[in-house]
Amino acid sequence: MPVVERVGAKRRRGAAKAPAPTRAPWAGASRVRGLAYHLPPAQVRSDFVEEALLLEERFGVRRGTLERTTGVKTRHLADADARPSDLAHAAALKALAAADVDPADLDVVVYAAVYRDYAEPATAHVLQARLGARGAFVFDVSNACLSMVNGILLVDSLIATGRCRLGLVCGGELASEVLRATHDALPGLDRAGLAALYPALTCGDAGAAVVLEPQGQGRGPRRGFVAFEFASHGEHADLCVLEALQGQPMRTDGRGLLEVGARMAGVALERVLERSGWTKDDVDLVIPHQISVPATTRIFGELGLPLEKCHLVIDRFGNTAATTVPVALAHAAETGRLRPGMKVVLAGLGSGVSVGFASLVW
Repeated sequence: MPVVERVGAKRRRGAAKAPAPTRAPWAGASRVRGLAYHLPPAQVRSDFVEEALLLEERFGVRRGTLERTTGVKTRHLADADARPSDLAHAAALKALAAADVDPADLDVVVYAAVYRDYAEPATAHVLQARLGARGAFVFDVSNACLSMVNGILLVDSLIATGRCRLGLVCGGELASEVLRATHDALPGLDRAGLAALYPALTCGDAGAAVVLEPQGQGRGPRRGFVAFEFASHGEHADLCVLEALQGQPMRTDGRGLLEVGARMAGVALERVLERSGWTKDDVDLVIPHQISVPATTRIFGELGLPLEKCHLVIDRFGNTAATTVPVALAHAAETGRLRPGMKVVLAGLGSGVSVGFASLVW
């Protein structure tokens, strides 16, 4: 018998039977210990955006159309010299303070956003240095508007394996870069060209941060993530494309993205509810990614989750890309709508197209 076969035979004879898994691979292992968001001070109304882009003069778009068609009244925009890490850092400081966690005690720092400081190094290294998280392993996650929800899943998985006790997921979105690029791209376009750029006009800037720890820490009832469901369909990658983070407008097939996203969301919702042992009636609050108020109304109406259960912030903050879900979750907690014991569904969507749903008991 050849040496390789003899070694293989020995391993097969002596191999112990693999233990049965004690935890479903989709089950949550973490809970939120700290949560925060940060907004730049400058608040910009939609009618100002219309005026700045000369939408009426160039395309005959009457004043007030942007707010009426998207539901976005205002958004916050950072200064032109701001960096994504500035927004993420501000949110991280708040989240760590809320969690009563010293940055030096963090095991993992994940920076998760569309926008980042550099192509290299990872922006997580910038955050590590600024926070003083000397003992943490750090890396970036980028998956369009689903980035932070993906980051939460990754840190939850590290907690489940015992490789992490305390993890920080944070991101900073400078979607104002898209607005500047859209401004530069409008001259010479017709109304059809405007349609592909129109969704970018809802964008706003924000930072968000989440501190995660293992479930069962401290006293009281068990709280935390119950189940996750993620799915990706790359054949739809051309529905929303941003070719570069600076100087390029974002081009979107809004109708196509909405149709694909709604279909994928329906499957993801059914799976995450089944894994959680919940029905739609059990869900107290939905924290959705928010492209516009009409789009959110349509998607979740078709899913059988009324808009009244959705916590919307897009009307005042705009579409803040990957930070949208944690910003809305933090805002719900801040305003008292999110209360201990509530059953919550996080519903993320990212171009590509990917969806990420998570259930948790707050």
